[in-house]
Amino acid sequence: MAEEERKAEETEKEKDVKQEEPAKNEEIKKEEPKKEGTEAKPGKRRKKINKLSLNEVEEKLKETEEKMGGLRSKYAQALLKRKEELSNK
Repeated sequence: MAEEERKAEETEKEKDVKQEEPAKNEEIKKEEPKKEGTEAKPGKRRKKINKLSLNEVEEKLKETEEKMGGLRSKYAQALLKRKEELSNK
């Protein structure tokens, strides 16, 4: 009899846990903070690469090299191409 009672208690506990889990997941989803910096600020738009000046291109290249660890990305390659275009003028 003791085993049957333990099994009954365990199944009741499992049911309670299963009912609580979705509630916890919903709370977690509601409380997730928004990532900073991922959304563009209204009124401040990014410039296209072909609109950047030589100084701006060099600044972006420095930032890219620091953050991405090199200049192999397509973005960095586009910046280098723009820098070459501006320096030839």
